[in-house]
Amino acid sequence: MSRDEQNNEEEYIEEVQEGSSSKFSILNYYEENARMISIVAGAVIIVVVGIWAYFRYYVPGQEDKANAELFMTERYFMQDSLDLVLNGDGINPSAMDLAGSGTVASMKASYMAGRALMEKGQYEEAVSYLEDAQFGDRIVGPLAKCLVGDCYSQMEQYDQAASAYMKAAKMDDNNFTAPYALTKAARVYEHLGNWSEAVDIYETIKEDYSETEYANQIDKYIARAKTKAERS
Repeated sequence: MSRDEQNNEEEYIEEVQEGSSSKFSILNYYEENARMISIVAGAVIIVVVGIWAYFRYYVPGQEDKANAELFMTERYFMQDSLDLVLNGDGINPSAMDLAGSGTVASMKASYMAGRALMEKGQYEEAVSYLEDAQFGDRIVGPLAKCLVGDCYSQMEQYDQAASAYMKAAKMDDNNFTAPYALTKAARVYEHLGNWSEAVDIYETIKEDYSETEYANQIDKYIARAKTKAERS
């Protein structure tokens, strides 16, 4: 064997030994920390399985239970029996009892409680329930937010009312709730004397929702708001 070949072989042996040493150090680390690693891995598996089971079994079960409890309250709500909606009938729970659990049924309960409280003139308390009614529905969600604006208007908190109406308008760009909410917002801005903001909203209705009933006579509203804005 030549001297160069001998040197290459020695270098190769050293590399193999270094690699083996590295592998042994990893194995040693695992052996020394095997219990901790197993605990962490087990915890991750438990969390993942727990999340899966929660959405697969627990949530549907909770929805079924909540819907069953809400059945009579919904009937009272449809019958406009506000006291029974808010207080229950002594056997079945009230809308306020069922609100706040995070289920879809509880959001329906929040909506009914808020609507009933609003009808009874308890606007501040109604807002707290209506704000919990965070429906993903394209129609009901924006309309619930409009009711929040109505409550603020009744309490003469017009800035908050305008903000609620504008949020409702942005929740879904459909030809029913969006121009409806925008019209309400424009009227509030008129009441506040913020005519330039009212002009902007009316022009948005004219441009984006020209085929809806809310665009009828919109030019008249724009002209009036512009005249008021120039004088203010």
